[in-house]
Amino acid sequence: MTRLLEITRDKLMQRSTDCIMKFALSALWNLTDESPVACQTFTELDGISLVMDCLNKYEDIDDAEAKVQIQTKVVGLLNNIAEVKELREMLITRRFIDTMRNSLKSDSSEQRYFSGGILANLLSDSTNAAWDNLVAEYRSTESEVITAISHWYHPETAMVAYRCFRPFIPLLNSFTSLASQYWALWAVHHVCTKDPTKYVPMLTRDGVYECIVRLSMQSEDTSCSQVLELARNLHDFVSDFQNGSLNDQNLLPTTIETK
Repeated sequence: MTRLLEITRDKLMQRSTDCIMKFALSALWNLTDESPVACQTFTELDGISLVMDCLNKYEDIDDAEAKVQIQTKVVGLLNNIAEVKELREMLITRRFIDTMRNSLKSDSSEQRYFSGGILANLLSDSTNAAWDNLVAEYRSTESEVITAISHWYHPETAMVAYRCFRPFIPLLNSFTSLASQYWALWAVHHVCTKDPTKYVPMLTRDGVYECIVRLSMQSEDTSCSQVLELARNLHDFVSDFQNGSLNDQNLLPTTIETK
């Protein structure tokens, strides 16, 4: 990992968009995926500061495609860090939250998706002491994430692949943050409707289906309309798939708009 960070730092100084820079970021993203130990090492080597510089310094480059590729790899990597509860305090800062809120408005559907995931993970940790001085930011970020997701529409193909759904359970059980529940439901709905044969069995295997059922049975007094609608839609989709009665209507609601 040390060598990958050195390569990234060298390429950043040159503002390079070559394949070596992209490879280094992809490798870091893969290394930290579902690996708290690797995520811890990444933070100890000052990786957060480095990739945040990547987000900022590539913001105004002329090559729009390279910009999207690099920034998407960065937010995907940071999403892995945000999944680790013990590391979230490093991310819950005004500067970081503002950067992710700005990234949530990207033209790239993938970048919006991962930025939403980062914020959803941080919002799910509402008792973290780092939020104590950011109460107003917590509330406005919660509202902004819900509003953003409500305007997402389906891309034609899946944006992401998952090996398991277990990281979504804390978000789905985060009853202090409807934004966290909403993003997790959207993410699960997205991949399940794209490849139900692969992902619907994973819902039961990883204990996520129980969370979806529980959310779908809530009253409007304890949830919000977006969460209820998506939870119930996903519940119906899974039931239809398991009963062999799936039809095109199940594939319509709520996903990201491609531009």
